[in-house]
Amino acid sequence: MLNRVGGPVSSHQPVIASAVFLAAIAHAACDRPGSANGSPLPGTVTLVNRVSASVRVENCPTCASTLEAALRQRLSAADISVSLERQTVDLDFPPSSPFASVSFREAVKEGGADVQRVDIEACGTIDTADGQSWIKSGSARLLLDGPGPFVTGTEVCVTGELQDQVRPPRLVPGKRVSSPS
Repeated sequence: MLNRVGGPVSSHQPVIASAVFLAAIAHAACDRPGSANGSPLPGTVTLVNRVSASVRVENCPTCASTLEAALRQRLSAADISVSLERQTVDLDFPPSSPFASVSFREAVKEGGADVQRVDIEACGTIDTADGQSWIKSGSARLLLDGPGPFVTGTEVCVTGELQDQVRPPRLVPGKRVSSPS
């Protein structure tokens, strides 16, 4: 008996075909966005506890609820607070939750506002390369652009301004640097 390519049929061919099929399925699953081996979610994805943003909102009585609904749809924050009076959005997350800055910016825009500044409390491990300190947090590696010193290998939570619209993305430390709880 001959196979499709004209060679003799082997008793191992069904096993090989099954293995190839299973490998193709596993490869497809690993290439999904957000999977461990696939391409990361778009934007800067960090592990955060809190996000506080300054936004610009037009004078609109229903904008707070629209903005909050857009944020709830895209983000897994435990608590969302929108203040039209102060022009702020505050989000509290369960400890070290993934936060995608692109999703946040899209939700704010969808909710009728523009992001002016984003401050986060990012948790991760300090790394040093070429004389610069970085925090590795989630799938992001953020340049720590500010006063140190930061001790390589230390796990910390750093609060500061997220500058995700520049390359490399930066975290400008502000209020405090602490060990994660």
